Amino acid sequence: MKEYLVFQLYAPLASWGEEASGEIRHSAAVPTRSALLGLVAAALGIRRDEEERLNTFNQHYHLAVHALASQERWLRDYHTVSAPRENKKYRYFTRRDELTLAPDEIGTLISQREYRCDGYWHVALSATAGAPYALTALREALLTPLFSRFISEESLVR
Repeated sequence: MKEYLVFQLYAPLASWGEEASGEIRHSAAVPTRSALLGLVAAALGIRRDEEERLNTFNQHYHLAVHALASQERWLRDYHTVSAPRENKKYRYFTRRDELTLAPDEIGTLISQREYRCDGYWHVALSATAGAPYALTALREALLTPLFSRFISEESLVR
């Protein structure tokens, strides 16, 4: 019989990345595979720059997600971001470079972003043969994470 690790997620505000083009940044109604595996990988202590470890980890787990909220509630936030126009004369390495190297090249980008309010999900995770971590290890990592788990939206001013 196949084994599963089942856990719950709750976020007062969450945005699950979808294809971003244009001014409106939509959110999926349920967490994306990459977000969930990233959350578990962070709990295990796998850093984002450890690409080989992440690739191996991502290949060995299957996910199912079920939204549990009784009603869909969404928030749309209006964003403005100062950013330099594309200019091949300058190479920016930091945000400070963007704002100081060519102050006359700064423009404003306007976007709207969607956030799910009071999101509540059940997640079921199963491992394939050869998975680098047993489900019991994933459970322990989620209970006592090496890196903080954070699923609520941090860029939204509250």
